[in-house]
Amino acid sequence: HTFITESTFGLPIYRWAPEQSIFDDMNRWWRKNAEEGRCSVVFGYSFGKAQRILSGLDPSIGPIVCHGAVEPLNRVYREGGIALPPTLMVSDVSKADLKQ
Repeated sequence: HTFITESTFGLPIYRWAPEQSIFDDMNRWWRKNAEEGRCSVVFGYSFGKAQRILSGLDPSIGPIVCHGAVEPLNRVYREGGIALPPTLMVSDVSKADLKQ
């Protein structure tokens, strides 16, 4: 059997910082924004990338709100035993609550 997948960023020219270092940077950025009353928005593919990002976020900073394309996949991941922080679907959150 042969497995073929896209892996643009798997090329040797791409050298990424360790994953935990990236998560630490993201959480510092998010915490600073929260302290300044700013909303933080992170984009990622709904299947796989979003869950990878979620797994590294610190939910103590604030609520994590997801797009409607992401939240159903989060449920599947959780049902499969993958630990993800609590999330809310954006359509279930008022505009005023998003500003907190």
